[in-house]
Amino acid sequence: MDNKQEEKIKVLLVDDENLIRSLFADAFQIYGGSVNFEIEVANGPEEFRKKLFDYQPDIILLDLIMPVKGGDGAEELSEEAGFTLLREVKENEKFKNTPVIVFSNLGDISAKEKAESFGADAYMVKSETLPDDLIKTIKKLLNLN
Repeated sequence: MDNKQEEKIKVLLVDDENLIRSLFADAFQIYGGSVNFEIEVANGPEEFRKKLFDYQPDIILLDLIMPVKGGDGAEELSEEAGFTLLREVKENEKFKNTPVIVFSNLGDISAKEKAESFGADAYMVKSETLPDDLIKTIKKLLNLN
């Protein structure tokens, strides 16, 4: 992209919480400035995998704790779901250079270190992150400053 300021920046937001998806999708319109953000949301691992290839995002915002189907078919929350998706993205030839921001409520250092070891480009704790800070981090990772 030669002039990202005039093109749409495609963001794939992966989070199972409706409020978070809505809040941060709106924040892109409010805090995006001259950057035209296009937001696509996925509510879990299966939807993410489909949308990753269909949407081909410029950047991914990835929650770690997401619902997965347990052995009995019932959904349960798992932080490993997010780490698995992160590893899949970074090991995929087509998407390995796509920036991934882990955007989670897990604030402990071990989760951050694990995400970084899997290739996360940034790690932000939802409860400590203002929408404007998230937008600034995205712009920095995509060299839009």
